[in-house]
Amino acid sequence: MKRILIIGGGQAASMLVKEIKENAQSSMTPVAILDDDKSKIGLNINGVKIVGKTKDVLTYTVKYNIDEIIIAIPSANRKTINEIVNHVKDTKCKLRILPGMYELADGKVSIKEIRDVNIEDLLGREEIKLDTDEIETFIKDKTILVTGGGGSIGSELCRQICHFGPKKLYILDNYENNAYDLDIELKRKYENLDIEVIIATVRDEKRLDDVFKSINPNVVFHAAAHKHVPLMEANPIEAIKNNIYGTLNTINMAKKYNIEKFVLISTDKAVNP
Repeated sequence: MKRILIIGGGQAASMLVKEIKENAQSSMTPVAILDDDKSKIGLNINGVKIVGKTKDVLTYTVKYNIDEIIIAIPSANRKTINEIVNHVKDTKCKLRILPGMYELADGKVSIKEIRDVNIEDLLGREEIKLDTDEIETFIKDKTILVTGGGGSIGSELCRQICHFGPKKLYILDNYENNAYDLDIELKRKYENLDIEVIIATVRDEKRLDDVFKSINPNVVFHAAAHKHVPLMEANPIEAIKNNIYGTLNTINMAKKYNIEKFVLISTDKAVNP
């Protein structure tokens, strides 16, 4: 049986504890509840005690040998969920959540509705819905070049671009390992897509000129940049060569060869500004 710690000492927690205890097939045992309302500490909810506040979750997960934590506050906003996640992250427990009020259509809580915490739960804003039709017209049947295509941002751009059926995708990177791995991944997933890796650096204007001349892209996503700020603060000359002059070279080539669209992914970061 999984030993469960519930965060939230309200009606949802009460219904959840009751549901778990009455469900013969349940593999969970609720052993403790946390709530930030000081007046509730010490109270029992259907036989399960509210033992302390959320900020002390690490202490209580160890004390009660907890396997899993469930957030049972359907009215919680994203800020509250973020705060809870920050408290929970140092524990080794799996974190799950009851859906929000708008998802609980009948207002009743069921074990089946407990789910993993999604990225949407943690956003400090509403999720942006992409206009996929417009994106498709932007990319479909076009020749696309992604500089820094093997990097963390560039590789995700390439994955997203592949959804929209480009005529050809060129992945340009100066580090062959990441570009090679991405090439294998995308060709396995999109067998009919024309994908090619170009090993080059945006610092080399002559090489970049040869690339643009030979492939004649319609759209360029420029994501090639050094991004680890403390390292770059210690090596400013390399940051300037790559992030500033590399960007300038790429923009000049886009201008020279009349590229339809040039999308600049930020080449600067702020850390503890």
